[in-house]
Parts: sequence; structure tokens; C-alpha cells
Amino acid sequence: MERKQLHRPDKGSQNEGDKWVDHLTDSACEFFEANRDRRWFYYLSHHTLHNKVSAPPELVKKYRDQGAPEVGFHNAMYLAAIEHLDASIGRLLDKLDELGTCHSTICAGHHPRCV
Repeated sequence: MERKQLHRPDKGSQNEGDKWVDHLTDSACEFFEANRDRRWFYYLSHHTLHNKVSAPPELVKKYRDQGAPEVGFHNAMYLAAIEHLDASIGRLLDKLDELGTCHSTICAGHHPRCV
């Protein structure tokens, strides 16, 4: 199997914006689709909440408009990053549902839908 290129300037940076959450999630969904009829192992560890927290600007604006602070506990950037990551995990689990592979897939993580 051909390995995908990790450095993707067209997808932004792993250290800013959405920290590749969308790109990595899209890649995982493509892998699930391509390998739906065989056994596989896929390890995905989003790092959006580690080190410098970053999120898409439109989500940060949403939380700032709702009154979330710019710094401190529950700041707008942190809340936006959590929402973005949660939506990404939801997309992954929805893809497994769509492919009918949920019954034979183990998902582990800190997400309420993971079993």
C-alpha cells in the first residue's frame, strides 16, 4: 500500500489553524473506505489540544461572540478546539456507521460514542 505524504502545504500547518484535524480525519475516512473489506489497524491521535491550542478562526469567533474570554479557563480558542475535535470524531464514527463496519471495529478514546 502506498503511504500518503505527511507534509501538505496545501492543507495548512500541523501547528496552527485547525492543526490538521480536518486533513487527518479526511485521510482516515479515505483509509476506512479503501479497506472496508479487509482487516486493518489505524492509529489516529489528534494533537489539537496539546501544546499551543489552536482552532479554526470562525469557531473561535463564535465563542468570542458568545462572551468566552480570550485567556484563562474555558477561553474561546479552547472551546473552539474542543468543538472542532468533537465534530471530527463524530465524522470518523459516522463513516464507520456508513460502511457498516461498526460491529467489527474497536474505537478507543475520550469520546462518549467510543466503545
